[in-house]
Amino acid sequence: ILKDMYAYGELHPLIKEVTPLFCTKTPEVYKIKERPYVWLPLIIYYKACVQIEGQNIVYEVTDIPKSKAKLTYTIFDSNEGTRVKFQLLLVSNLVGKKILFKKMQKAQDALMNNLQTKTNKS
Repeated sequence: ILKDMYAYGELHPLIKEVTPLFCTKTPEVYKIKERPYVWLPLIIYYKACVQIEGQNIVYEVTDIPKSKAKLTYTIFDSNEGTRVKFQLLLVSNLVGKKILFKKMQKAQDALMNNLQTKTNKS
């Protein structure tokens, strides 16, 4: 699911639409439509580039105003089942960059909860 931007978008609490940006090169690049706050009628768009690097799935997020982010999921098996280690790097010149960072972390927590719920039902 983490490798598939469409499945990822379905489980992500803020993503409303995923559109591929067709190009002849890899990695895959997508235009993402997101509604960051339910109570605020604000829609933002940005690009996400998905790359597989060994056991890492890397999302490079660009076109956020004055910011870029890199989300890395490291997948490994253990005696307790499949584990995911998450790392978030945010480079931003925004005044509210701590708020953006916490918003992204909270969305990832919800994504992982949704993922766990989905896999437990399967």
